[in-house]
Amino acid sequence: MQKFICRSNFIKSQENFDILFYECLFDSSVFKNSLFQQLKIHFPDKIRLAVNIRKAEFLAGRFCAKKCLRELNIKDFEIKADNNRCPMWPPGLNGSITHSKSMAIAAVSSQSSVLGVGIDIEDIISSVTISETIEQVMYGREFSLFDTSDVSREVLFSLVFSIKESFFKAAYPSTGYYFGFDAVRINSLDFLKNRFELTLLQDLNPLLIKGYIYTGYFKLMHNQIFSILVIKN
Repeated sequence: MQKFICRSNFIKSQENFDILFYECLFDSSVFKNSLFQQLKIHFPDKIRLAVNIRKAEFLAGRFCAKKCLRELNIKDFEIKADNNRCPMWPPGLNGSITHSKSMAIAAVSSQSSVLGVGIDIEDIISSVTISETIEQVMYGREFSLFDTSDVSREVLFSLVFSIKESFFKAAYPSTGYYFGFDAVRINSLDFLKNRFELTLLQDLNPLLIKGYIYTGYFKLMHNQIFSILVIKN
């Protein structure tokens, strides 16, 4: 039987993000509530009421985050969530947590120049879900990306969704509020260099101004997509 948590070697990017990563694989079918105590991770009341797969995802994400913090000699710090369920990191740190059905990843930066870190992993989104959500995710010139890529419609849409999720997570610490996917436009996807470029279309705060251009990294795997974006001062 697969263990609930095990180390993997998922991220091998040569990109210099000044970021600490930790990733793990997990099997929600073997989840038990006692794992929270065993791994010394706080078990919030709201999570106690959730279904097992949600508990497993939460535990795996916090496990990865705890491993990152230990690399920075930060021990026994409880990563709580704010009113929007976003992780609250120790002072001076920026980080992000993401998970799919079987993998969790955490990324943390202690660099003073980093304003926000956003990571996202997505299972490939089905064509049915795409038809139901595409008008809330993609806008204007972004639809031309379908004509300039050799990947399937499902893969490209999943990548666009993941990139915008990563931008939201990177921008949220300095905004503190939700904004729509129409706040940014993805200009290009370079499948040779695994790079993307996007433009901010709205003023989100004095540090995130309309017209700013950001670049990030993505990785395509079998049935999954990973993306990362780091916003610097």
